[in-house]
Amino acid sequence: MHYPPESPLLEGAWLRSGADHHCLVLFSLRRPAARAPGLTVGLHHFGFEVGGLADILAAHRALAARGVPAEARIGGPGWQVRLYFHDPDGNQVELYWDMDQIGWEGRSRPYAPVEVIDLESFDLDAYLTFKADHSHT
Repeated sequence: MHYPPESPLLEGAWLRSGADHHCLVLFSLRRPAARAPGLTVGLHHFGFEVGGLADILAAHRALAARGVPAEARIGGPGWQVRLYFHDPDGNQVELYWDMDQIGWEGRSRPYAPVEVIDLESFDLDAYLTFKADHSHT
């Protein structure tokens, strides 16, 4: 996947094992001078799958109660609902749910732009309907 010219990332490769859309992502930087704040060479983030949207919402509320900034998103490769935050050591952590599953034919859904969402008002039913309407073909 190639990124727009304003992105510090040039391209990314999503690797998978089994049916998950991806389990490891490798990024290349456009040029070192283009690094965004917080974007370094090396580990970008850890991702952990949770059981459902309720788990992501509970984590978001717990983080907010402790004053920890977090950002929820949908779209992008894998189409999973996810929450990003930083742990006390500064590592970025992703909690995700409902990542696309890829069959043996290796086809994934068309790319959906990443969208930041408000978890408190997120319409899960509408999102799942939208996702179902955009097949892997």
